[in-house]
Amino acid sequence: MKRLFACLLSSLAAAQSYVTVPAAADARDGTGVGWVPGFERPGRVQFLIGESLLAGAVGRELRAMTFRRDGFEPARLAGQADVEVSLSTRPTLDPLDVSTRFVANRGAPTIVFQGRVALPASPRLAQRDGAGWNTPNAVTITFAQPWTYTGGTLCVEVFGEPVAGSTSPAWSIDLEVESATGQRVVLGTGCGAIAARSVPQATVDARQLRAGATARFTCAGEIGATGLFLIGGVPLPQPIDLAAYGAPGCDLWVLPDVVLTASFGPLLPGLPGAARLDLPLPAQPGFVGATFAAQWLRLGISGIETSNALRLGVSGQLAVRPASVVQANFAAGQDRDHGLVQVGAVPVVRLHW
Repeated sequence: MKRLFACLLSSLAAAQSYVTVPAAADARDGTGVGWVPGFERPGRVQFLIGESLLAGAVGRELRAMTFRRDGFEPARLAGQADVEVSLSTRPTLDPLDVSTRFVANRGAPTIVFQGRVALPASPRLAQRDGAGWNTPNAVTITFAQPWTYTGGTLCVEVFGEPVAGSTSPAWSIDLEVESATGQRVVLGTGCGAIAARSVPQATVDARQLRAGATARFTCAGEIGATGLFLIGGVPLPQPIDLAAYGAPGCDLWVLPDVVLTASFGPLLPGLPGAARLDLPLPAQPGFVGATFAAQWLRLGISGIETSNALRLGVSGQLAVRPASVVQANFAAGQDRDHGLVQVGAVPVVRLHW
């Protein structure tokens, strides 16, 4: 009987021809929302997956991959996308210490798919764990040629853009993310005409304040202005009034140790201009729990203006899940060679052999 049971288990294991990443999210909705280039907007993404998440896949010939829709969002709308997928490995790459430069994260890439993908219409789910792995709640990309995974950090790189006239405005995928975040406290209110239209003017997503991740700082401001991004150790206990410098009502909260520059350009019709600055946070223990302050100084036609300041804290926890996502949204004007790094994040995906 024991031998029969062992044989049965062995047969079942052999019959399973895929691995779900991460395994814990196979039958439940992931903890976040992600995207695939082309499914909603043009872009470039790398999914960097550590070997420990790919149990059973080493030595296998991968033949397809399936992305599942996010379960929390409303109905997914049909569309078409032109997509290119390449696979490679970097045995020495730590999936929690990756570069914003796409080329630095991959090995010798093999293009396994280049073509058009149909995105099915998927109605709102009765409950968020009900997506499953079949049409219309999932999209499978079948490779033109098999590719053998030999171990190490797997790099799945995707270029894509929606098909003109067949763009889906909503086809987000399921993503698994860790819950740890940094801290963000807004100080002051900023000054100038923009301050009355955008509160706060300066901000950052606290979820991006993690060692190894990229923090995107944004600020509303006058189009054409030059932005000085001030970074200091701690904010001043009381701000300096800049009235004496021709900026009445403007407060300086940060005496900078570092000054970076950015320009303010158009964002959306009817909205103020905006500047954006991406700051990689090193994946080093010394940055875990680090605190600092930041503020924008705007130099434009209206003269000197300041934004609100930010008192910031990097998460006190290093990412645990051995995976990262590097993503560039071309529709937002991002660099095609660099992306934002999200550590501890991985798409909920099946890799088939």
